[in-house]
Amino acid sequence: MKTVLSLAMPLAIVISVSESHAATLDDAAKLIAQRGAKISDVKPIASALSSEIIPAIYYEKGNTVQSCGLFVNAPGKQHPDFVELLSSEPGAGFPQCINITTIVPFRLQNRDYVSVEYIARETRNENYRNFHYLYRDQERGFVVDQELTDAVPNIETTIAEAMPTPAKKLDGIRAARLAYLAKAFPQWKMEQRDFIADANSSFAVFEDKKNSQCHLALETGGKPLVANTAEYAHDEKCVGVLASSRLMRSAITYYLEIFKVGPKKQLVGIMSAAPQGDVKAEKTLSEKINHLGATSDMKTAKGALATTLEQ
Repeated sequence: MKTVLSLAMPLAIVISVSESHAATLDDAAKLIAQRGAKISDVKPIASALSSEIIPAIYYEKGNTVQSCGLFVNAPGKQHPDFVELLSSEPGAGFPQCINITTIVPFRLQNRDYVSVEYIARETRNENYRNFHYLYRDQERGFVVDQELTDAVPNIETTIAEAMPTPAKKLDGIRAARLAYLAKAFPQWKMEQRDFIADANSSFAVFEDKKNSQCHLALETGGKPLVANTAEYAHDEKCVGVLASSRLMRSAITYYLEIFKVGPKKQLVGIMSAAPQGDVKAEKTLSEKINHLGATSDMKTAKGALATTLEQ
């Protein structure tokens, strides 16, 4: 079993494709029957992703507990592919698929992805929120990204707590962004406490103890932009990272990190993400805040940044 994590975060990207032979929600029972299984009376909470991904909850032949999976329509294919999310051995009582709760599109690694969340009952007293990831392949349609799926931990939950809300239903995207950035820079230690993600971007801070440096990374669905804190601190060594936050102004998201460069000295590094996906290391803004000495805490730094942006 994957390790357990606790998460939270917001989004809106739309992916749609139509196909003359595409399966629909109404076809799910027939398609399941063709697999020798029986559709469940329990309907998926998650909506289908246009005509491309159809959720299904069903009983395998001879089983009394629910399984779940996805029918995936692809361009040029007359019949959909099937992706199994969860199934148990014949006659086994666990695991059980309680429901498929969300299918949410997002952008990562310059690809169109979907995060599929389902609730699994592993034992009588253990329930988990699980995440499965697929990305769009131009020829094959959506295919499973097994490496990303394996990298994202399950979240222990209760059935009631697992029901989707506008904030919770995007936890899978935040977790995917975190896993992606951690893998992108394995030579550094990610400070997960300082990780921030929203619908379209994520910001991470890494410590490089060997070289006494820290690094800021920002991505908006494509290749991350990385800035060394020495660029903000005139080549001073980074002793440690203290706090991170963000500030929205005029549709631009500014990410701030306060880091320590000496026993009594703290500086701020700022990066920004624009709506069209442009990312930037805001060195001039950082220098202004640092020159003002407004780096004692994050509230002070954000206030100074807000004032500077209004000038």
